[in-house]
Amino acid sequence: MPTNLAPWSFLFSCLLSVTLLADTGSVEMGFHYPFDRRSDNFVMTTAAQADGKVLTIGLTEAKGFKQYAMGFGFLGVMDGTETRFNDSDAAHVTVAWKNDAGEVLGRVTNATPQKPRRGPKHPAAEWKALDATPAKLVWEVEIPAKAVQMEIVAVYTDTLTNTPSHAAKDRHRSNTSGDMPLIFASYSGKLAEGQWSFTARPEDVEETRQFSLGSFPTVAQIEATVTAVKKRLRDRTGYRIVARPPRLDGISAPIGIGYRDLIKKIDDATSAGDINGRLDTGFDVIPEPTAREF
Repeated sequence: MPTNLAPWSFLFSCLLSVTLLADTGSVEMGFHYPFDRRSDNFVMTTAAQADGKVLTIGLTEAKGFKQYAMGFGFLGVMDGTETRFNDSDAAHVTVAWKNDAGEVLGRVTNATPQKPRRGPKHPAAEWKALDATPAKLVWEVEIPAKAVQMEIVAVYTDTLTNTPSHAAKDRHRSNTSGDMPLIFASYSGKLAEGQWSFTARPEDVEETRQFSLGSFPTVAQIEATVTAVKKRLRDRTGYRIVARPPRLDGISAPIGIGYRDLIKKIDDATSAGDINGRLDTGFDVIPEPTAREF
C-alpha cells in the first residue's frame, strides 16, 4: 500500500516564537516542524488580529515549509484540497466569543462538514488565498457586537504519514503512522476601550503534544496526544474533534483491532462515499459545538 504522503499529514507544532505586531493588536506565532530538529526555519507563521468588527486569522508560508511539504502547495495543504493523494487534512480554526462575565455568546469555525465528501468543490476548511509571496491565507469572521473576550484554538487534523492500520502494534516503538491531530495555534483576545489585544497561549500547543520534539511518537504517545488535543479543544472553545471517517473514532493504531478489520472499515467508508480513499483518514473539527454546552 502506498505511504500517505498527504500534504502535511505530518505538520508542525512547537510554538517557540511570539511577536506583537506594532499598532495592530495582532500577535504572530512561528512554528517548527515537530519531527525534525535539524532545521531552525519556521514552516508557518500564524497571526490573529481584529478591528473591532472582524476577526482575521492569517497563515503565512515560512521558509521551512518547502523543506517538508514534498511539493505540495500551501493553500491545498491548509484547506484540504490537494488532489495528489485526495487527502482532506486541513487547518481548522475554532473561536468562542464571550461577554465580560466570561459567558459564551457563540462559537464559529472555518471547518466544514465531513459530508459531502471533501474535494476542490467542498474544501475541508475555509481559507482565502491572498496574492502575496510568500503564500498567505486568511480567514475572516464577524465579531458579535456584545463580545468582549474571545478564545481561539487551531488544529491541524492529521500530522502523521499513514493510516491507523500501519501504526506499530508495539506500543513503545516509534513510528510515523496512525492518525494524530495537533494544536498549532492558540490565543485569547480581550476588548478594552474599543481595541482588541491578543495573548498567545503556548501551553495549549506544548501541553497537548505528548511526545518529544524531533522524534516520532510511539503508539501510546499518539493515543495520549489525541486525547489531550480533544480535551483542550473542548475546554477552550467547546468544539469536538472526531475521526474521519467516524467509524474510526477512537482508533489511532491497531490496538484491539487487527489490520484487516481496520482496512475493511476504511474501504467500507470509501465505498459509502464518506472519504476519498485509504489515504483520507484523519480527524476533523465538527462545525457544531459540543452539545452539552447548550
